[in-house]
Amino acid sequence: MADARDISDVIERIDAFETRNGVRMEGLYAKLTEVRSELFVTVIGELHALAGRGLSSDLEIVISVHDDKGRVVATDVTYISEDTFFGFEVFSERIEVPRVDIAKIRVYPKAS
Repeated sequence: MADARDISDVIERIDAFETRNGVRMEGLYAKLTEVRSELFVTVIGELHALAGRGLSSDLEIVISVHDDKGRVVATDVTYISEDTFFGFEVFSERIEVPRVDIAKIRVYPKAS
């Protein structure tokens, strides 16, 4: 694969989890790339506070990659610190994935 392939159309957010944690994810983008015969999914986005400029606790942004059979084939977590968060924060995670048809990428916040 010479270039990155945009697979943002398979991203699934969970609004209830965002609301519960007082945040909203925006600008989500996902791409599939091949590096030395290994495949990677990269997810990039912004985490915004719903009210005010801060978070009520540290958060994890969970990213799970699912195949066309509904199986979770890869997962990763990025951490957002309540202490350093101010209004919004940009995140980016690269996850190695097997050679399967990617059907869904779930991205959701979780209190740490």
